[in-house]
Amino acid sequence: MNTQRVVSLSRWSGLFFFVFLFLWASPLWAAKPVPPATEAQLSGKITDAATTKIIVGAGVTAVGDPGTFSAVTNSKGLYTLTLPGGTYQITASAGGYIDQTVPRTLTNGVNTTVNFALVAGANNSLPHAGRISSYDGPQTCLNCHGSAIAEQVFMSAHFQARTPTPKLDMPGVGNHGMVDRACGLPGTTMMANNFAGKAISPVDGVSTKDDGCGNCHIAYLPPYYYPSASAATADMDCLYCHALVYGEEWDHQEIIDLYGSNPEPHLRQVVTTPEGMQVFSQDRSLKTAQSAGGAVTSEACLRCHEHNLSGYKRSTPFTAATDVHAARGLKCTSCHVVSEHRMARGNYVTDGGANDLPEVEVGCIASGCHTTSAHAGENADALNQHLTNVTCETCHIHSLDEPRNIHRRAWAPFTLDPISGQWEDTAPTTEGQEYPGYWDAYTEYLPIGTRPTIRWFNGGASMLAQPYGAYADRRSAGGDARLFPFKPFVSGMIFDAAWLPGRRCKSFCVNGLVFGYQ
Repeated sequence: MNTQRVVSLSRWSGLFFFVFLFLWASPLWAAKPVPPATEAQLSGKITDAATTKIIVGAGVTAVGDPGTFSAVTNSKGLYTLTLPGGTYQITASAGGYIDQTVPRTLTNGVNTTVNFALVAGANNSLPHAGRISSYDGPQTCLNCHGSAIAEQVFMSAHFQARTPTPKLDMPGVGNHGMVDRACGLPGTTMMANNFAGKAISPVDGVSTKDDGCGNCHIAYLPPYYYPSASAATADMDCLYCHALVYGEEWDHQEIIDLYGSNPEPHLRQVVTTPEGMQVFSQDRSLKTAQSAGGAVTSEACLRCHEHNLSGYKRSTPFTAATDVHAARGLKCTSCHVVSEHRMARGNYVTDGGANDLPEVEVGCIASGCHTTSAHAGENADALNQHLTNVTCETCHIHSLDEPRNIHRRAWAPFTLDPISGQWEDTAPTTEGQEYPGYWDAYTEYLPIGTRPTIRWFNGGASMLAQPYGAYADRRSAGGDARLFPFKPFVSGMIFDAAWLPGRRCKSFCVNGLVFGYQ
């Protein structure tokens, strides 16, 4: 009986095994439905053209109408991208190699292989080329550098555009900066909706130029739109200061020769948000992000701080041909030291601009480069004695020889003539002007050979940028004043005159604003 049971079980076991084998193997010959492919695949290998060795960490970027997609080669020099079908410009890049770009049309459900053999060269040595394969705005930076940086940037003058300025004689206890001060751009202040817009040329009444405070400031919106750092973080523009190449610089031939072209959109321009607000776009292209990683360059500072002698912002020409410090290899930050995204501006200024580090003096001696015994040779003792009351700049900036060095500019159709004291209804003119802007009604340039105006200055200033200080207040007598050289400048500006007692609105008042000069 036991033997029969064993035989019977064996027979049933064989049957069960046959049924199991049939069910398991049936997919091998039965038709199986295949889901439709919705994306394409792009893959390949990147090697050195001369040695055929693989390149690890090389970047691949596919740019097309469906969007921008990026990858980095792995330890075998291979990359893979899954992306929607379409026509793309596919670029391979690596530090120390020349970019290589090829066009390809990718089809959904199809794997396309594109291999690259890169040629070694000094160009395209972008600091972060092997570190990041995509850029998603500030969060990409914060993933490595920490979220505390966002708070630092938010509290800095470069974001807030204002800091307390106690030495400025202005209502509001000197809490001032470029937010509510007339900026040297066509138009008026940030508070008066001059953050971004199109300047219509008075020459033909048709052509426009993107302009406004937002062209420099490092967020999509003015600072007072953001209640906190967390609210502002996504809109911050880390790359404007930290990128080696930014915006229209990618279109300069010397940059293309050095780093290759940038296939992604990178120009800054005024765009309209879904809410109907005009703002400046930002360059958030991958190659711009990959060009970050080194120390902030003077060229990056000059993206905003340029053209002061003949245009709109604070600085002087800082090139080897125009400045001895630049010729010696110094950078802006050699004197304007930086601490946690706060920057020392220096306290001896008249215009009330923001200063992150007022406790840090900026100057030839104060910055530690020169000493009170800076002079040597004949008459050295007498010259060094002058340093108590006379600044280095007084002697060493002996002329204002810069072509088109603006001395007088009006930004409004109704202009106060400081010479006659009369309000003039002046029509816009374009003669001899770099760009007419919104309301450039009058521009006058300093003749070549003009010397600076020498004034006693103690660091204080009036609301209209008049320096305070006198001989009686000189340092050798226990005061704070020293002799400084000044560029004479008169500017017809718009400012909020609501605080003026008994103000009258005649022909020179427009929408509650009055035109004045500084």
